Amino acid sequence: GLPVGTPVVAGAGDVPSCAVGSGAVRDGEVHIYLGTSSWVATHLDDRAVNPFAATGTLCAAEYGKYILIATQETAGASMEWVRKQILGDAFDYDDINALVERCEPGAGGVFFFPWLMGERVPVDDAALRGGFVNLSLDHDRGHLLRAVFEGVAFNNRWALGVVEKLMGTSVPHVRITGGGAQSDAWCQIMADVLGKRVERVAKPQFCGVRGAALIALRALGEIDHLDARSELVKVTDTFEPAAETTDLYTQRYASYLDFYKRNRTWFRELNENRDPQAPDRAGPPKQT
Repeated sequence: GLPVGTPVVAGAGDVPSCAVGSGAVRDGEVHIYLGTSSWVATHLDDRAVNPFAATGTLCAAEYGKYILIATQETAGASMEWVRKQILGDAFDYDDINALVERCEPGAGGVFFFPWLMGERVPVDDAALRGGFVNLSLDHDRGHLLRAVFEGVAFNNRWALGVVEKLMGTSVPHVRITGGGAQSDAWCQIMADVLGKRVERVAKPQFCGVRGAALIALRALGEIDHLDARSELVKVTDTFEPAAETTDLYTQRYASYLDFYKRNRTWFRELNENRDPQAPDRAGPPKQT
Protein backbone atom coordinates (compact mmCIF):
# COMPACT_ATOMS: atom_id res chain seq x y z
CA GLY A 1 0.00 0.00 0.00
CA LEU A 2 2.96 2.36 -0.04
CA PRO A 3 3.27 4.75 -2.99
CA VAL A 4 6.00 3.81 -5.43
CA GLY A 5 9.22 5.58 -4.54
CA THR A 6 8.55 5.79 -0.78
CA PRO A 7 11.91 5.43 1.01
CA VAL A 8 12.06 2.41 3.31
CA VAL A 9 14.81 2.60 5.93
CA ALA A 10 16.25 -0.46 7.65
CA GLY A 11 16.33 0.32 11.36
CA ALA A 12 18.36 -1.17 14.19
CA GLY A 13 17.87 -3.24 17.31
CA ASP A 14 17.04 -1.84 20.73
CA VAL A 15 20.63 -1.23 21.88
CA PRO A 16 21.92 0.61 18.76
CA SER A 17 18.69 2.64 18.58
CA CYS A 18 18.84 3.62 22.25
CA ALA A 19 22.51 4.48 21.90
CA VAL A 20 21.62 6.99 19.18
CA GLY A 21 18.53 8.21 21.02
CA SER A 22 20.58 8.86 24.17
CA GLY A 23 22.72 11.38 22.31
CA ALA A 24 25.89 9.71 23.61
CA VAL A 25 27.16 8.76 20.16
CA ARG A 26 30.72 10.08 20.04
CA ASP A 27 33.58 7.79 21.02
CA GLY A 28 34.07 7.82 24.78
CA GLU A 29 30.52 8.94 25.59
CA VAL A 30 28.58 6.46 27.74
CA HIS A 31 24.89 5.90 28.22
CA ILE A 32 23.10 3.74 30.77
CA TYR A 33 19.75 2.25 29.90
CA LEU A 34 17.59 1.72 32.97
CA GLY A 35 14.58 -0.38 32.01
CA THR A 36 13.41 -3.90 32.73
CA SER A 37 17.03 -4.88 32.28
CA SER A 38 19.93 -2.43 32.27
CA TRP A 39 23.04 -1.88 30.23
CA VAL A 40 26.09 0.35 30.05
CA ALA A 41 27.21 1.13 26.50
CA THR A 42 29.57 3.27 24.47
CA HIS A 43 30.56 3.65 20.80
CA LEU A 44 33.98 2.47 19.63
CA ASP A 45 35.93 2.43 16.38
CA ASP A 46 36.84 -1.23 16.82
CA ARG A 47 35.63 -4.36 18.57
CA ALA A 48 36.37 -5.01 22.25
CA VAL A 49 35.44 -7.90 24.49
CA ASN A 50 35.92 -9.18 28.02
CA PRO A 51 34.83 -12.84 27.95
CA PHE A 52 35.06 -13.14 31.74
CA ALA A 53 32.48 -10.39 32.25
CA ALA A 54 30.30 -11.35 29.25
CA THR A 55 30.76 -7.95 27.62
CA GLY A 56 31.02 -7.64 23.86
CA THR A 57 30.48 -5.40 20.88
CA LEU A 58 27.59 -5.01 18.49
CA CYS A 59 27.47 -3.33 15.12
CA ALA A 60 26.37 0.27 15.65
CA ALA A 61 23.79 2.06 13.55
CA GLU A 62 26.54 4.22 12.04
CA TYR A 63 28.45 2.21 9.43
CA GLY A 64 31.91 1.15 10.59
CA LYS A 65 31.25 1.83 14.28
CA TYR A 66 30.73 -0.60 17.16
CA ILE A 67 28.90 -0.50 20.48
CA LEU A 68 30.58 -1.93 23.56
CA ILE A 69 27.81 -3.14 25.86
CA ALA A 70 27.60 -4.59 29.36
CA THR A 71 24.08 -5.90 29.99
CA GLN A 72 22.50 -6.74 33.35
CA GLU A 73 19.48 -8.99 33.68
CA THR A 74 17.08 -7.39 36.16
CA ALA A 75 16.94 -3.67 36.94
CA GLY A 76 13.40 -2.33 36.66
CA ALA A 77 12.26 -5.95 36.80
CA SER A 78 13.57 -6.09 40.38
CA MET A 79 11.52 -3.06 41.35
CA GLU A 80 8.44 -4.49 39.60
CA TRP A 81 8.90 -7.79 41.45
CA VAL A 82 8.94 -5.98 44.80
CA ARG A 83 5.95 -3.85 43.83
CA LYS A 84 3.80 -6.75 42.67
CA GLN A 85 4.90 -9.58 44.93
CA ILE A 86 5.56 -7.70 48.18
CA LEU A 87 3.85 -4.29 48.13
CA GLY A 88 0.88 -5.02 45.90
CA ASP A 89 -0.42 -3.23 42.80
CA ALA A 90 -1.99 -0.48 44.93
CA PHE A 91 1.45 1.18 44.99
CA ASP A 92 2.09 3.21 41.86
CA TYR A 93 5.37 4.74 40.73
CA ASP A 94 4.68 8.06 42.48
CA ASP A 95 4.14 6.20 45.76
CA ILE A 96 7.38 4.26 45.26
CA ASN A 97 9.43 7.37 44.48
CA ALA A 98 7.99 9.18 47.50
CA LEU A 99 8.93 6.29 49.81
CA VAL A 100 12.45 6.14 48.36
CA GLU A 101 12.99 9.89 48.70
CA ARG A 102 11.87 9.85 52.36
CA CYS A 103 14.32 7.05 53.19
CA GLU A 104 17.89 7.95 54.12
CA PRO A 105 20.81 7.02 51.83
CA GLY A 106 22.07 3.57 52.69
CA ALA A 107 18.52 2.24 53.22
CA GLY A 108 19.06 1.82 56.95
CA GLY A 109 21.78 -0.75 56.29
CA VAL A 110 19.69 -2.98 53.98
CA PHE A 111 21.32 -4.33 50.83
CA PHE A 112 19.47 -5.64 47.79
CA PHE A 113 21.24 -7.80 45.22
CA PRO A 114 19.40 -7.66 41.85
CA TRP A 115 20.40 -11.10 40.64
CA LEU A 116 16.88 -12.50 40.33
CA MET A 117 17.74 -14.23 37.03
CA GLY A 118 21.41 -14.81 37.69
CA GLU A 119 23.73 -12.29 36.10
CA ARG A 120 25.65 -11.65 32.88
CA VAL A 121 27.67 -8.51 33.67
CA PRO A 122 29.82 -7.71 35.53
CA VAL A 123 30.09 -11.43 36.32
CA ASP A 124 28.74 -14.13 34.02
CA ASP A 125 27.17 -16.35 36.68
CA ALA A 126 23.82 -18.03 36.10
CA ALA A 127 23.87 -19.52 39.62
CA LEU A 128 23.63 -16.16 41.39
CA ARG A 129 20.34 -15.24 43.08
CA GLY A 130 19.17 -11.98 44.48
CA GLY A 131 17.56 -10.86 47.69
CA PHE A 132 17.59 -8.57 50.70
CA VAL A 133 20.37 -8.82 53.27
CA ASN A 134 20.80 -7.24 56.70
CA LEU A 135 17.10 -6.83 57.46
CA SER A 136 15.79 -6.07 60.92
CA LEU A 137 12.40 -5.37 62.49
CA ASP A 138 13.20 -1.65 62.23
CA HIS A 139 13.01 -1.65 58.44
CA ASP A 140 9.94 -0.69 56.41
CA ARG A 141 8.80 -0.48 52.80
CA GLY A 142 10.88 2.61 52.12
CA HIS A 143 14.06 0.83 53.18
CA LEU A 144 13.28 -2.11 50.91
CA LEU A 145 12.54 0.07 47.88
CA ARG A 146 15.54 2.31 48.36
CA ALA A 147 17.72 -0.78 48.75
CA VAL A 148 16.44 -1.97 45.34
CA PHE A 149 17.28 1.36 43.70
CA GLU A 150 20.71 1.36 45.32
CA GLY A 151 21.41 -2.30 44.51
CA VAL A 152 20.73 -1.75 40.81
CA ALA A 153 22.96 1.33 40.91
CA PHE A 154 25.79 -0.66 42.57
CA ASN A 155 25.53 -3.26 39.81
CA ASN A 156 25.70 -0.47 37.23
CA ARG A 157 28.83 0.91 38.90
CA TRP A 158 30.37 -2.55 38.69
CA ALA A 159 29.49 -2.86 35.00
CA LEU A 160 30.69 0.67 34.23
CA GLY A 161 34.07 -0.22 35.70
CA VAL A 162 34.36 -3.10 33.21
CA VAL A 163 33.41 -0.79 30.32
CA GLU A 164 35.83 1.93 31.38
CA LYS A 165 38.64 -0.62 31.64
CA LEU A 166 38.02 -1.76 28.06
CA MET A 167 37.78 1.88 26.94
CA GLY A 168 41.07 2.64 28.67
CA THR A 169 39.69 5.75 30.35
CA SER A 170 37.29 6.99 33.01
CA VAL A 171 34.30 9.04 31.86
CA PRO A 172 33.27 12.24 33.68
CA HIS A 173 29.53 11.82 33.14
CA VAL A 174 26.92 9.46 31.69
CA ARG A 175 23.62 9.85 29.88
CA ILE A 176 20.68 7.95 31.36
CA THR A 177 17.69 6.62 29.44
CA GLY A 178 14.87 4.11 29.82
CA GLY A 179 11.69 4.01 31.87
CA GLY A 180 13.53 3.91 35.19
CA ALA A 181 15.22 7.21 34.31
CA GLN A 182 11.86 8.98 34.75
CA SER A 183 12.47 8.69 38.51
CA ASP A 184 14.35 11.68 39.95
CA ALA A 185 15.18 9.60 43.00
CA TRP A 186 16.76 6.82 40.95
CA CYS A 187 18.74 9.27 38.80
CA GLN A 188 20.14 10.97 41.90
CA ILE A 189 21.04 7.62 43.46
CA MET A 190 22.81 6.68 40.22
CA ALA A 191 24.81 9.92 40.32
CA ASP A 192 25.75 9.41 43.98
CA VAL A 193 26.70 5.74 43.52
CA LEU A 194 28.69 6.32 40.32
CA GLY A 195 30.26 9.51 41.62
CA LYS A 196 29.56 11.10 38.23
CA ARG A 197 27.20 13.65 36.77
CA VAL A 198 24.14 11.95 35.31
CA GLU A 199 22.41 13.63 32.36
CA ARG A 200 18.79 12.74 31.64
CA VAL A 201 17.50 13.26 28.14
CA ALA A 202 13.99 14.37 27.24
CA LYS A 203 11.41 11.58 27.46
CA PRO A 204 14.01 8.95 28.40
CA GLN A 205 11.50 6.11 28.03
CA PHE A 206 11.32 6.85 24.28
CA CYS A 207 15.06 6.86 23.55
CA GLY A 208 14.72 3.86 21.19
CA VAL A 209 11.99 5.57 19.15
CA ARG A 210 14.02 8.77 18.98
CA GLY A 211 17.08 6.79 17.88
CA ALA A 212 15.09 5.08 15.13
CA ALA A 213 13.93 8.48 13.87
CA LEU A 214 17.50 9.82 13.84
CA ILE A 215 18.68 6.74 11.97
CA ALA A 216 15.99 7.43 9.35
CA LEU A 217 17.12 11.06 9.07
CA ARG A 218 20.67 9.85 8.53
CA ALA A 219 19.57 7.41 5.82
CA LEU A 220 17.55 10.10 4.08
CA GLY A 221 20.48 12.51 4.08
CA GLU A 222 18.84 15.01 6.43
CA ILE A 223 21.81 14.78 8.80
CA ASP A 224 25.39 14.00 7.78
CA HIS A 225 26.36 11.80 10.71
CA LEU A 226 24.69 10.36 13.78
CA ASP A 227 26.96 12.33 16.10
CA ALA A 228 25.22 15.49 14.90
CA ARG A 229 23.09 15.24 18.02
CA SER A 230 23.69 18.30 20.18
CA GLU A 231 20.63 20.17 18.93
CA LEU A 232 18.52 17.06 18.33
CA VAL A 233 18.78 15.20 21.66
CA LYS A 234 18.03 17.51 24.56
CA VAL A 235 19.36 17.04 28.08
CA THR A 236 16.53 18.21 30.31
CA ASP A 237 17.95 17.42 33.77
CA THR A 238 21.34 16.90 35.36
CA PHE A 239 22.06 15.17 38.65
CA GLU A 240 25.32 15.98 40.41
CA PRO A 241 26.78 13.56 42.96
CA ALA A 242 26.66 14.75 46.56
CA ALA A 243 30.11 14.26 48.12
CA GLU A 244 28.92 12.98 51.50
CA THR A 245 26.48 10.51 49.98
CA THR A 246 29.04 9.35 47.42
CA ASP A 247 31.49 8.62 50.23
CA LEU A 248 28.83 6.51 52.00
CA TYR A 249 28.03 4.64 48.81
CA THR A 250 31.71 3.98 48.10
CA GLN A 251 31.93 2.18 51.44
CA ARG A 252 28.72 0.25 50.78
CA TYR A 253 29.85 -0.62 47.26
CA ALA A 254 32.93 -2.31 48.71
CA SER A 255 30.60 -4.35 50.96
CA TYR A 256 28.44 -5.16 47.92
CA LEU A 257 31.42 -6.65 46.09
CA ASP A 258 32.58 -8.45 49.23
CA PHE A 259 29.18 -10.15 49.58
CA TYR A 260 29.52 -11.57 46.07
CA LYS A 261 33.08 -12.79 46.65
CA ARG A 262 32.15 -14.50 49.92
CA ASN A 263 28.97 -16.15 48.61
CA ARG A 264 29.51 -17.02 44.95
CA THR A 265 30.61 -20.56 45.77
CA TRP A 266 27.60 -21.01 48.04
CA PHE A 267 25.24 -19.92 45.25
CA ARG A 268 26.83 -22.39 42.85
CA GLU A 269 26.45 -25.21 45.34
CA LEU A 270 22.77 -24.32 45.73
CA ASN A 271 21.80 -23.64 42.14
CA GLU A 272 24.12 -25.16 39.54
CA ASN A 273 22.68 -28.06 37.53
CA ARG A 274 19.29 -27.68 39.18
CA ASP A 275 16.10 -27.13 37.21
CA PRO A 276 14.40 -24.11 38.85
CA GLN A 277 11.00 -25.48 37.73
CA ALA A 278 11.56 -28.87 39.36
CA PRO A 279 10.23 -29.66 42.84
CA ASP A 280 12.62 -29.77 45.75
CA ARG A 281 14.70 -32.90 45.23
CA ALA A 282 14.82 -33.49 48.94
CA GLY A 283 11.15 -34.43 48.80
CA PRO A 284 8.74 -34.28 51.71
CA PRO A 285 10.06 -34.76 55.24
CA LYS A 286 10.30 -38.39 56.29
CA GLN A 287 7.92 -39.70 58.92
CA THR A 288 9.54 -40.77 62.16
